[in-house]
Amino acid sequence: MKKFAILIVLLLAVPIFQGLANSENDSYILITQPDGGLYFYGRKLIPAYKPSWTVMVGYSSIEVNTVSSSNVLTAYFTLYNLFTRETVDSVLDATPSDGFTCNFSDMQKGSYIIVVVALALDPNEPVASDWRAPIIFLPA
Repeated sequence: MKKFAILIVLLLAVPIFQGLANSENDSYILITQPDGGLYFYGRKLIPAYKPSWTVMVGYSSIEVNTVSSSNVLTAYFTLYNLFTRETVDSVLDATPSDGFTCNFSDMQKGSYIIVVVALALDPNEPVASDWRAPIIFLPA
């Protein structure tokens, strides 16, 4: 009976480990900055909790940094205003050698979503994306 239980556990665990091993080859892009929490004039006062939120007080711009898989070629950043329901700014970064970043400047008070969509050299997953919301922005 003990051998049968071990066999069942192994049979159930093998697909999980295969999925984890294959996920390292997938295309991805992840927003690392701004991270969730309360920022006050350049200092992070309160870390985020789940679900993630970001409040930025005393800034005039938002810098967005990402990490991505090595097969990502370009990244397209979009800043979307939740109140007016319109795109505020968009930036294309086609320089994968230095990582994908963008800077949204001259920000107005409001609540925003940041979206990044990336094109990857992968026939199975040619598009990767990530987003960060809500970002409540209160400029200086």
